[in-house]
Amino acid sequence: MGEVIDFDTGKVINSKYCLERAQYWREQHFYAKEFYYHNMGAEQGCPKCLYKVGISYLFGHSAVNDAGMRANIKKSIKYLILSAEKGNDKSYHWLGSIYYKGYRVKPDLNKALFYYKKAPVCNSAIIAIENIERRIKNNKDKENEN
Repeated sequence: MGEVIDFDTGKVINSKYCLERAQYWREQHFYAKEFYYHNMGAEQGCPKCLYKVGISYLFGHSAVNDAGMRANIKKSIKYLILSAEKGNDKSYHWLGSIYYKGYRVKPDLNKALFYYKKAPVCNSAIIAIENIERRIKNNKDKENEN
């Protein structure tokens, strides 16, 4: 497979280029183009681009809406997992939040705990882990009482 060239600029497209172009279009408030370059970088496996596409699908940001798409939780989770597996730790935090709060999915404390424990150590993740572990313990205690 040969190099991919951007017809607008004549430059070779790689993940760094995609991030630069996405930032440029964001600054111009042309969000469909921003999403286009993040998506192009995601196709190449760029962790930051995968993350940005996942967040766009999660919230249905204007970039997604301008591109004629709606929020899509399945696509969001897919891209966030791919980003996390490639080393973008912020993705783990978002995945934990999605499952903890039940954002467009059924709440799942076990999945939330799994992702939060992989997230970088920060106050919100620590508090979430403690709350989840306490809720899981309380649920088990209630089950044992019955």
